[in-house]
Amino acid sequence: MGGASGLVNHEFRRAEWHFAASALLILAFFRRRKIVLAMQLIGWPLAMAGPIALVKPTPSGIAITLTDSVAFVVLLVYLAKKYPNATRADFQKFFDRDPA
Repeated sequence: MGGASGLVNHEFRRAEWHFAASALLILAFFRRRKIVLAMQLIGWPLAMAGPIALVKPTPSGIAITLTDSVAFVVLLVYLAKKYPNATRADFQKFFDRDPA
């Protein structure tokens, strides 16, 4: 295993290589798609912690869910102000490349 499980099992060298490869892949795939990267970085913890916070509420789960929800709203408000003339038809442009 690699990644975070490598850190837990004290396999630090393997975990470092896993994180380095992940960082390179992120740079390769999201080089010109910073908006999509931000949506995924905010959305993944929200999708993972949101349902668990409803079923088994803990202070940290509720905090992650609320923080990510607020971050998503802030991102959407920022995009609405930055691109005021964008319509639904322009939404695909955000996934192709960041609009200029």
